[in-house]
Amino acid sequence: MENQDKSYSKTKLNNSNHSGGSNKVSVRFIIDRKHQHVCLLDKEITFKQVEEYLISNKPKELFGSSGKGEDENENNKVDEDINIKFLYSGKLFNSRQTINDLIQTQKQYPLNCQLILIKKKQPQPIDNNNNSNNTTTANNHIEVHFHGCFFDFDEFQQIDSIFTKNEKKNNEKDENGYIALSFLNQFLHSYWEYLVQRQPHLIELSNSTNNRNNNSNNNSNNNNNNDNNNNNNNDNNNNNNNNNNNNNNNNNNNNNNNNNNNNNNFPTEKFLLILRNVLKVPSLNAETIINRDQFRIIFYLFTSNSETTICPNGTYNIILKMIEQYHPTIIEEYYENSNIDNNENKNKNNNNNNNIPFNKNEFDKLFKLVLSIQQPSQSSTNSNTSLNSLDLGENNQPLLSCKNIELLFYLYTANIVLKKKEREREEGEKEKVQPNKDNKNVTVPSL
Repeated sequence: MENQDKSYSKTKLNNSNHSGGSNKVSVRFIIDRKHQHVCLLDKEITFKQVEEYLISNKPKELFGSSGKGEDENENNKVDEDINIKFLYSGKLFNSRQTINDLIQTQKQYPLNCQLILIKKKQPQPIDNNNNSNNTTTANNHIEVHFHGCFFDFDEFQQIDSIFTKNEKKNNEKDENGYIALSFLNQFLHSYWEYLVQRQPHLIELSNSTNNRNNNSNNNSNNNNNNDNNNNNNNDNNNNNNNNNNNNNNNNNNNNNNNNNNNNNNFPTEKFLLILRNVLKVPSLNAETIINRDQFRIIFYLFTSNSETTICPNGTYNIILKMIEQYHPTIIEEYYENSNIDNNENKNKNNNNNNNIPFNKNEFDKLFKLVLSIQQPSQSSTNSNTSLNSLDLGENNQPLLSCKNIELLFYLYTANIVLKKKEREREEGEKEKVQPNKDNKNVTVPSL
């Protein structure tokens, strides 16, 4: 039975041989900052099967040599003599729980899962780096603090279609196409109605930002009511009438405030702040132009409530490694979540997974774009010079905020998915043209 379980786990967990359905998600397993592994997993896989897979396959990103000259054979022996515990934010997952349970703990991809390595004969956490420290670095919050992003494949295409429709109208392909700010404003107001249904807590967040003045006014009204109550003790007859009038006025004011609150559910101040920071123009008007990347950035920042504090793992080198490991799962997950029922087409798409290899230049371009919109107070003192040279020492690299790391994940994922869609479209066009070319070589017999 044990052998069957291992065989099953290898089949289901092998990234290059995954089988049908749209039931997979990308997961990042983390031992510490230097030991991470990203793979695509079935949602129904148990953590016992994941443990067997990791110990059996020994992903080099997790268990490989750290570059200090350790004996790799010795490392492998140790790996086979361990148990793996899976945690996220203090929650320990038992062997019968599945990846679905991990999904319930977070909304961004890749999902994060911390690994604790425990010797079978000595149930204490061990240090994979063979350091002199007795406690594993995995217990350090900084070592396991990593990010992903929330995204939707259809959402990528819908936003992109806004610009492609404009290109078709102008009868030209323009990578730097743009739309007017007035359209973005209408788009986000409409989207807000949908968004608050999916995330109702956003209404409270927007009210806390936009209605601070209203709170002050309410306090003033309460003070006036207290004054009116004091006046009631002095002159009951006259002040009762005045109080009734004042109460009516206060009720009207409260109704007006409530109406204003309803109208102000849209986070106007947040929207304007994002616009000024991203567009960097002295003034905004309905005709201010916005390009494709700016639209995506504004849209994501508008819908995100992540922390704007600096991330301890926000350096260029660390984020580069995160994205590079995440890259192979993006297209695989895209195929798993697309409506591809034909096995022949699915196998063809799987064979084309390497059509879009990781491109460091594309990553650098997006990193610089995100860094350019980060507030100076949120970055290191070297942020200006780093725009020209990102390959600096670890201690000299600028740090991105948590929110901006997630933005970078979002932009990179959108970039890869849309490139793949464009290649699929081009291949489809070629297949339509090819039969016509073949027909030209056919000799039609005459009667």
